[in-house]
Amino acid sequence: FEIWFQPIYSNAKAAFSSMEVLLRLKEKNGSFISPAEFIPIAEETGQIIPITWFVIEETCKVLAGNPELDGIRASINLPMLHLIDPNFEGRLNQIVDGYGVSHERISFEFTERVILDDLGVADKNMRKLASSGYTFYLDDFGVGYSNFNCVLILPLKTVKLDMSLTAT
Repeated sequence: FEIWFQPIYSNAKAAFSSMEVLLRLKEKNGSFISPAEFIPIAEETGQIIPITWFVIEETCKVLAGNPELDGIRASINLPMLHLIDPNFEGRLNQIVDGYGVSHERISFEFTERVILDDLGVADKNMRKLASSGYTFYLDDFGVGYSNFNCVLILPLKTVKLDMSLTAT
């Protein structure tokens, strides 16, 4: 596995302001397997949990080891399984704090499908993590499960619209 960073440019700041963390799976021959292929398998087999810990740790290493990224926020896709794990916050803080990364520099992205599986638990645990400085993005709003209830209830910093809502 490799992590890649997709920069996000802020027009208001006229600068690179954050980055989305992308996971890639490289084959021995150097080609890449599409996340659309390996993520569903990882979710079905439960391997998404250790994979996500890998992504969190590698992201913190990059943030801590590159002073030119000071102030840049990284957003990581987070499966619902982590949010319902009572040990998630403790292990997360151990990793993030161990690298000396501010909690405010870590954001987590969810899709509505994932959150709607258990909105009550998601809300409770997101609020607890938000009180520690982490932020949350709702990704791909407007596809399939569009629900303004998520937007109104959950402690979201950003709602990312699906391109189908903005395409002309």
